[in-house]
Parts: sequence; structure tokens; C-alpha cells
Amino acid sequence: MREDAGTRTVREAFDELQVDAEWASWSDRGFTWWPHRFAQQVWAEMPREDDGITVIRLNAETDLYSLNEQDWLGMAPMFASASAFSTSSGFVWRDQVVRLHSSMWVHDEIQPWVSKISRVRGRGVRTTL
Repeated sequence: MREDAGTRTVREAFDELQVDAEWASWSDRGFTWWPHRFAQQVWAEMPREDDGITVIRLNAETDLYSLNEQDWLGMAPMFASASAFSTSSGFVWRDQVVRLHSSMWVHDEIQPWVSKISRVRGRGVRTTL
């Protein structure tokens, strides 16, 4: 994995969560792990330039429910209401699975702070970002 602020944060989150290698698989810019029954993916998107600063979006996504399209359409308003006041997370439906998705931006100057936040959150609820 090529180290940039995003992949560095992903690696540090993996280390802080103390994920056993047998419960995880790595991709090019992130990992998927199974802390219990549901998979969680953590990854960094490709870097992009914004006003002369290289930024990377970090993502964490946890599987919640398997739903067919008809059930999703019936429940989507409830998920939308539950997400109404969220600033960096919400529910998505893809491949017949409802997932909780969270994202944030990182760059070199704030990367140590972002890693610190993920460490604090990771201790209490076993999540990242």
C-alpha cells in the first residue's frame, strides 16, 4: 500500500483496532474485517488536489441488514429520517445490503489529529473514523 495521509490513517486504524490477520483481508487502499457477524470495510480513496492541497476521503462502512429492493423502498424513509441530523454518516443500500457509511477528509497537516480521533473512538465501540 502506497503511504499517503489516507492510507497511513487506515493502517493506523487497523493497528489500533488490533485486528487479527485471520479476520481481515487487505485491498489496495484499505481492509475489510469481521469483528463479529457483519463485515466492516475501511478504505482511503485516491488522493486529489483541492486548492493546492492533496486531500483524501476516508471511508468506513459496516454491513447491517440484507434487504431486497421492495423492502428497501419501504424502509428507505425510516433510514433517511435516522440520517437527517448526521454530518458525516448515513445509510446506503447496495448489493441488497443496508450499510452504515461514514466518511471524512484528511490531508498531511491534519492526519495525526485524525488518527488520534480514530484511536479514541476505537477503544470504546470498536469502530473507526
